[in-house]
Amino acid sequence: MKKKIAIIEYNTGNVSAISNMLSKINEKSVITSDPKIIEDSEIIILPGVGSFDRAIKKLEEKNLIDILKLKISENTKILGICLGMQILTLGSEEGDKEGLKVFDTYCKSFNKQNSKDIFMGWSNTKVKKNEYKFDFLNKSKFYFLHKYYFPYHQDYTIAISENNLEFSSVVKKNNVFGVQFHPEKSHNFGINFFKNFINI
Repeated sequence: MKKKIAIIEYNTGNVSAISNMLSKINEKSVITSDPKIIEDSEIIILPGVGSFDRAIKKLEEKNLIDILKLKISENTKILGICLGMQILTLGSEEGDKEGLKVFDTYCKSFNKQNSKDIFMGWSNTKVKKNEYKFDFLNKSKFYFLHKYYFPYHQDYTIAISENNLEFSSVVKKNNVFGVQFHPEKSHNFGINFFKNFINI
């Protein structure tokens, strides 16, 4: 039976591209900011582009913080993409707002770490934990575009990527996942990622 998939619409991500990619693997999704629909969903995808504080403010304006925290507490399967992954942390050097506090870490700026200020383009991922059936990531390339990064954390990190330093590009805690790359912009690699994520 197909899962009920909600893609959160809060004006900070290309939600249509995600929905179209899910359609390619015969998965139906609904793009929504309706808490009732989100509450009824079995899989939630939280996209995000732009700044940390703006994303949190948009979630607050649409009254989505509480329902997201509820679904997290219920162990609903959730995927944060790019900034959507970062706002699942405690916070970021990019802003002053608190994150959703799933991951007990803060996002940091590349420009303070002798790295390229912006990590942009196609890059590899390297699996650090094998128990999640994500070995395919070792043979994948994904599209990245970000200035801030999720520091490597042994408890959460499934896979890493590099920008003169290793950072977490795929993370997991309980049933909450995060990816720093954009699977919706990563062509066949992205399709394969979504297929594996849905089937976990």
